[in-house]
Amino acid sequence: MRSVYSERTIDHFLNPRNLGQIEAPDGFGRVTGPCGDTMEIYLKARNGRITNATFWTDGCGPSIASGSMVTELVRGKSIAEVQRITQAD
Repeated sequence: MRSVYSERTIDHFLNPRNLGQIEAPDGFGRVTGPCGDTMEIYLKARNGRITNATFWTDGCGPSIASGSMVTELVRGKSIAEVQRITQAD
């Protein structure tokens, strides 16, 4: 696995951050990919900023790492900043 994925990706897979669901989220999204993995993202916002972000997935290691990394990426950002996030981020 180390030859395919970065150390950061492996760390997020083995030690996922923000795994779980939020009761009464302000934002929620669910997607099921072509391979059958489902990802759910839960957001809490206050005064136009993401105050909490969590995820749940039934997917593989890369799915777990993706959920962990994206929730870390959006925490503390304004809604406008989050809307400008691209794949490059």
